[in-house]
Amino acid sequence: MSEGMPPLLELIGVESGYFKQLLVLKGVSLTVAAGQCVAVLGSNGAGKSTILKTAMGLIDGEPRQGEVRFMGRNVTRWETERIARAGIAYVVEGRGVLAELTVKENLLLGAYHQTGNLQAELARVYELFPRLAERQRQEAGTMSGGEQQMLAIGRALMSRPKLMLLDEPSLGLAPLLIEEIFRVIRDINRTGTGILLVEQNAAQAIRIADYGYVLEAGRLVLEGSASDLRANDNVQQLYLGISTGAAGQPRVKRRRRRWS
Repeated sequence: MSEGMPPLLELIGVESGYFKQLLVLKGVSLTVAAGQCVAVLGSNGAGKSTILKTAMGLIDGEPRQGEVRFMGRNVTRWETERIARAGIAYVVEGRGVLAELTVKENLLLGAYHQTGNLQAELARVYELFPRLAERQRQEAGTMSGGEQQMLAIGRALMSRPKLMLLDEPSLGLAPLLIEEIFRVIRDINRTGTGILLVEQNAAQAIRIADYGYVLEAGRLVLEGSASDLRANDNVQQLYLGISTGAAGQPRVKRRRRRWS
């Protein structure tokens, strides 16, 4: 991040949930710098998806405390469409493609607020995902799960986002397709698009991320560079499936005492 430039996305002390009775996020603060890929790791039910939904303005009346800032602007109470127009694209868990529309029609929906010739945007998506070019006239509902995930990411790219929010992009995919999806996410990030990635597949997530956070029961318990998280004993044992007795202490910020 350039000196003096505000972060691309900031969550500051965010408390958020569903209905008044259910508080999911408890004082969450995180940052995504311009051009950075940030991963949020955590078990199912930790609140990872709620971070993305709150940032995108998808939960009525939330956050109940704290702020969401995008490029220095307080967007906490903005409508979702306004947030999207400002430059944030959200790829939901489960893909959310429109089954009866063709691949090309789904892609063009992603550019609904863009003007001018969209051929350059289509060409960019087809270059990243050659399968979509081959199947552009095919109905989306007849495609495999991996191809639908490609389509969901491609549709988000059509809006020319500054930041992409990705919710469990590897969910339900075969290992080879997971590799391909994460390769493309890395390529998108290398073009300058910021990425906030929520993912249970911790090994893949921190392999492409610059920085990461660990979320547990709605609280961030650990943060650090991807390399430092990979070296952390707790992350290795709980998320990477590695048994270790190493005594070295990586340079991570601990949020709760039981994490080290």
